[in-house]
Amino acid sequence: MTRRVVITGAGVLSPLGLTAAASWEQLLAGQSGAAAISGFDPTGLPVRIAAEVKGFDPVAHFGRYRAKHLDRFTQLALVAVTEAITQSGIDVAEAPFRVGVLWGTGIGGIGSLEAQFHVLQDKGAEKVSPYMCPMMIPNMAAGEIAMQLGAMGPSSCTVTACAASASAIGDGFELIRAGRADVIVAGGSEAAITPICLAGFAAMKALSIRNDDPEHASRPFDATRDGFVAGEGGQRSFWRNAATLLRAVPRFWVRSLAMVPRATRIIRRHLTLRERAPRKRFGSHWPRPRLGRLRLAISTHTARQRRTTTRSRRWPCGQRSEAASRCPPRNL
Repeated sequence: MTRRVVITGAGVLSPLGLTAAASWEQLLAGQSGAAAISGFDPTGLPVRIAAEVKGFDPVAHFGRYRAKHLDRFTQLALVAVTEAITQSGIDVAEAPFRVGVLWGTGIGGIGSLEAQFHVLQDKGAEKVSPYMCPMMIPNMAAGEIAMQLGAMGPSSCTVTACAASASAIGDGFELIRAGRADVIVAGGSEAAITPICLAGFAAMKALSIRNDDPEHASRPFDATRDGFVAGEGGQRSFWRNAATLLRAVPRFWVRSLAMVPRATRIIRRHLTLRERAPRKRFGSHWPRPRLGRLRLAISTHTARQRRTTTRSRRWPCGQRSEAASRCPPRNL
C-alpha cells in the first residue's frame, strides 16, 4: 500500500522576506530581491549585484558565540526550520527515531572556507580556526537541524548543485513512502554570495552583468537574457505520512541537462514515472537561454518519439515481424 504524504509546515528566509508569509506576499506583488551587494565590497568584480537575505541578524537568533561558529548557510537553515516546526505543530519528542532530516545545498560553507583561506595567507596556519571544517562541510546544516530538533531518524545531505533542495524534498518524500520515517524535515539553504563564487560564475559567463538594473537582471526566458543573479536563503518544509488526509501527488524534477542524449534518457525515465500523474512538467535551468530551450525541446520531442516507437513495436499475441525480431524494443 502506498503511503500518503502531505506537507504540514514551511519556513522561508529569502531575499524577499524573513518568513514564508512575507516572502510569498512580496512574490505575489512582483517584487525582486536583487540589489547591489552589501555584504562585502564588490569593487573589481564584473558582477556587483546579488539577491541577499536582508535584515537577518544571526546574533539575535543564536547569540554572539554560537553565531560565530555557524556558517551562514547553516544559520539560515536553522531559522527556517524553527518557523516550519512552529507552523507544523509537530512534537519530535513523541517519536524521535521516526523523524528524519534531508537537507540540500549546492556548496555548503564556502564563506567560511574563503575567510579562513585569507587567515592562512595573512597570519599563518596556526591562526586557522578549528571550526573551519565543521563550518564548511555541506552536511553540517542537516546535522545541526537534527541536533536542534532531537531527530534521530534518517539524516542526510544532497549536494546536487541548483537541484539540491528539490533532490532533498524528493528523497524525503520517498523515505516516507518506503516506511523508513513518519516525518521528514526537507529543504535547502545557500549562502554563496562571496567574492570567489561570484568571480567564478562570472568567469563562465553565467551571471548577469546588469549592475545598473538589478531588479530586472534576472529574466530566465527573455531573448536578451545575459545570465542569472546569484542569491541566498533557506527554505524548509515538513513532510509527514497521512493515513486519511489528501494524497500528495508526486512531483519529479529534471535536473540540469548537459547534453541532448543524456537529457533524452532522463526525460524518458521521468515520463515513465509520471504515467499515473495527469500532468507532465519539465523545468529548465541553463546558463544560456537559447541553447537551453533548444536542447530541452529536442530532448523532450526525442523522448516522446522513442516511447511512441517502442510501444508500436509491441504486437498482440506475440506476433512480431522479421524486422521487429532483429530490433527488439528497449526497456524503459
